[in-house]
Amino acid sequence: MNYDVQEIAVACHNTMRRMDAVANNISNAGTPGFKQEYLSFLEDAAQGGTATANGRAEMESVQIDFRPGMINRTGNIFDLALNGEGFFSIQTVNGVAYTRKGDFTLDRDGFLITQTGDKVLGEGGPLQINGQVVNIENDGSVVVDGISLGRLNIVGFKNMRGLKRGNGGYFQTGERAARIDAPAVKQAYLELSNVNVIREMVNMIDIQRTVESYQRVMQTISDEDKQSTGRVGKLV
Repeated sequence: MNYDVQEIAVACHNTMRRMDAVANNISNAGTPGFKQEYLSFLEDAAQGGTATANGRAEMESVQIDFRPGMINRTGNIFDLALNGEGFFSIQTVNGVAYTRKGDFTLDRDGFLITQTGDKVLGEGGPLQINGQVVNIENDGSVVVDGISLGRLNIVGFKNMRGLKRGNGGYFQTGERAARIDAPAVKQAYLELSNVNVIREMVNMIDIQRTVESYQRVMQTISDEDKQSTGRVGKLV
C-alpha cells in the first residue's frame, strides 16, 4: 500500500491544531464575551475552491467567529454588554486593546477597570467614577449623580479578520478603529460566549478519532519500512 508520508504528517499536524482550537473554545465557554476559534481550509481547485501550487489543500490561519453571544442580566451595575457591533477600548501596557468582555469593576481610585486591572477608556481617556448613583446609557454615556462624565469609547473595524487575540484575551490590530456613533450598551448585563459546548464536544470526539486513524496509518508505514529493510538485508 502506498502512502504519501508528508501529506499524512501535514494532515495530522492540522488535526492537532484543530484540537487545540476546540479545547480552547471549551475551556472558555464560561468566559463573558469570548469568541470561539475555528480553522478554515483552502479546498482543492477541482472542487471549486482554491489550491496551492502543488494542487493540495492547505490550512489557513486560525480564525475568530465574531458572531454575538446571548446577553444575560446580572444586576451588577458595572457589567456592560454590547447588544450589537463594537468593542470596548482598554488601555493596556502594550497600548490600546479591544474586548467584548464587559465584567468591569472599580479600582480603589474609582477608575473603571477590567478584571485584570486595565483601565476602560472613554472618548476622553480613562473613566474615573466617584459617586453614588451610576447610570450608563444605551449610547455609552456615563452619568454619575446626574453629572455626565462622557461616553465609553466604543469602536468598530472594517476588517474584522485583522483582529488577533492577544494577552489577556484582548483583541489587537494594526487596523484603524472607527468610533461607533450609536452603540447599544446594556448596563447590568453581560454578553456570554458564543461557544456551543455540545457541538464542540462532538467536534473533539471526531478529532480524537481522526488522530487515532492517523496513528494507525503511521504505524502501518513504520511496519512496512521495517519489512522492506529486512528484505534488503537478506538480499545483501
